[in-house]
Amino acid sequence: MCIFAIGNEIEQNPLADEVFYPFSGPLYLVAKPASSTCNMRCAYCYYLEKSAYYPSSGRKVMDPAMLETFISGFIASQNTPDVLFNWHGGEPLLCGLDFFRKAVEWQKRYGRGHRIINTIQTNGTLLDAQWCDFFRENGFLVGISLDGPRECHDRYRRMAGGDASFDAVMRGIEALRTAGVEFNILCTVNDYNACRPLEVYEFFKGLGTQFVQFTPVVERLDPQGGLLSGDQAGGVLTPWSVRPKDWGQFLTDIFFRWVKNDVGDFFVNVFDATLAGYVGVDPGNCYFARSCGHALALEYNGDVYACDHYVFPRYRLGNLRDTPLRTLSALPFQQAFGAGKTANLPRECLACRYRSLCNGECPKNRIVETGEKGRRLNYLCRGYKHFFARTEPYFRFMASELAAGRNGVLAPIYLELVKVRNQYAASKGYDDYVQYDYQTVYGRDYTPEEAALLHRAVKALLPRLESELLIAQSRLSSLSPVRLSSLEDMTQEEVLDAVEPYMDAVSSEYRELYGYMRDNGLYDLDILASSSTLGRITPPR
Repeated sequence: MCIFAIGNEIEQNPLADEVFYPFSGPLYLVAKPASSTCNMRCAYCYYLEKSAYYPSSGRKVMDPAMLETFISGFIASQNTPDVLFNWHGGEPLLCGLDFFRKAVEWQKRYGRGHRIINTIQTNGTLLDAQWCDFFRENGFLVGISLDGPRECHDRYRRMAGGDASFDAVMRGIEALRTAGVEFNILCTVNDYNACRPLEVYEFFKGLGTQFVQFTPVVERLDPQGGLLSGDQAGGVLTPWSVRPKDWGQFLTDIFFRWVKNDVGDFFVNVFDATLAGYVGVDPGNCYFARSCGHALALEYNGDVYACDHYVFPRYRLGNLRDTPLRTLSALPFQQAFGAGKTANLPRECLACRYRSLCNGECPKNRIVETGEKGRRLNYLCRGYKHFFARTEPYFRFMASELAAGRNGVLAPIYLELVKVRNQYAASKGYDDYVQYDYQTVYGRDYTPEEAALLHRAVKALLPRLESELLIAQSRLSSLSPVRLSSLEDMTQEEVLDAVEPYMDAVSSEYRELYGYMRDNGLYDLDILASSSTLGRITPPR
């Protein structure tokens, strides 16, 4: 068995290009049957404020008619044998057990030969034996929201009344383990737990699950305290948002612990998605995918939005009561939304060596102004670059093993070699083997840091040079072209006169250089007199 996990993939079939469906893969949807209703008040939650869009004082739970409409329509919209239902919130367990029993009943009725997969994301505080028995009997995969050990978790994840929630979550996890229910961990990485990577990682390893998802917290507030969407400029970063440097170091520290001890035994979503980028397959993670727009969000009343992180009025596509899901997913607005992830990449992303790994990450995190209209840089870019740079040799080796059809048997040997090399470099007074390599093996008189500094300096010049080139092109386009054939019968002075306006159009500096060379007789075009073709003339450089 291969020791490297790329993520679960759903088999695709030839119906992917169906007229009404614009995507080649399955349609994903995050269903929120209880809307933003929750028994917790996590400080960083991006969804609690959505209650303002649905101000009804009544209980917000998807009604039976909408539940049936959703399930039948969602199954019908799929072009794959497997259909994945992702129940989210708010807190979906507030819908009650009977709601999900009915959901399973509808799934069986409308399944039509499909294999139905249910996943549910919960804070875990409401789990008991009854819930867990239901999940086991119906094959639910349960995602538990947990931010690490007690101190990390209770930092921002509090109950509605303000009490700590850690103990309640741990009771829920114990109920899952007792019932034999498969569960994963979803950890939101914020300003606090980002500084405790190994503590968080080792804690999760001891919970009885093999899978953990790390999701960075990046949110901005407008002057009224409301959240801003990714396409809105300005705002103030929330104090709990993770810092780019900390996010990169968090991933890096965990990676080196993972790659030493846990490859093949414990799986981290970011690592799986990164490896997918190296082997050229779908990352299974919308953040790193080349495009988005195929993962919609469904509110309890049937409203459909472009994305779970874009539940704002201007991103509402329509309602399932009025329009089939496949039609909503194919709207030009939604297709443009999905394509915009790639189309709106700034120049820095387009030139980045790691572009194929993250593809600019999630558009909601592109909040750093670049000076390019409509093109902002991802706030976490610095952190991702740090992680990608430090881990590149390891991922390239894993990718080569997969490409060769090997099961990764050589990986431990390779990793042990890296470890020994780093130890040897440390004994010689170097930070790692790369530093040792630079100065001892290759005899370079500069460090990797100095090389990186030069690289950044050159990159900083490129936008200016590009801008100047565009200006020059604009000026040149206003001039009438000079045919080469017309130059053949000119004297040297006539040729220089004809060329002069073009030199001036390029830049004043270029015109000055041209004038100096002409005034000092440094142009020699006498070859014109003895040549029948201008192509023999070597233009000045």
